[in-house]
Amino acid sequence: MFWWIILLLVLAFLAYFWIKSDIFKRVQVSIVENPFGQAKKLTIYYKHVVGPYKNVGKYFDELYSILTKSVTTMGIYYNDPDVTKPEKCQCAIACIYSIGDQIQFDSKVVEKLIQHGYKKKIIPCFERAVHTRTKYNTVFCILRLIWFSFPAIKRFVKKNNIQVSLAMEINTIEPGNFFIDVYMPISDSSGYYVDEYEEAE
Repeated sequence: MFWWIILLLVLAFLAYFWIKSDIFKRVQVSIVENPFGQAKKLTIYYKHVVGPYKNVGKYFDELYSILTKSVTTMGIYYNDPDVTKPEKCQCAIACIYSIGDQIQFDSKVVEKLIQHGYKKKIIPCFERAVHTRTKYNTVFCILRLIWFSFPAIKRFVKKNNIQVSLAMEINTIEPGNFFIDVYMPISDSSGYYVDEYEEAE
């Protein structure tokens, strides 16, 4: 009897966080315009990463060990993991230093980023993109992102015959919530490729 109670408590605990993570909520995908407002460029500090995308979490952890949690971070994913071998997938893990002329953190943080191997790059603000948003409030939210959000946005792109070449994940904190916004820019994407990027075979 005791073990049944423990099992029920565990199942209730998992169910609570499963629901809290919006696992069963329908993924909303749409085309958005000018998500950065009137800004024309972003200045980022990035690190080029090669390998399975499932391992990028440690690079975000590294960024948050340098930055305050309020700083916006991002991942630029250059390859489709359904097409490219995991060990050859490339991305840039970065933080946003400025949006247009609005600087997000001071020079001391910049020095720390450079010491940890991050490089500066200016990228354009896309004007139109396919977009979906996921709330990140439990570890299960990552499962929603992988199992539901990315497949939904890819289906939307295919169904509407939209030409995209990369995906961008932008992590932002709003009062009381942490959100992951996934964008697939509908534009020339050449300005988002870092110098270290190499064409996959």
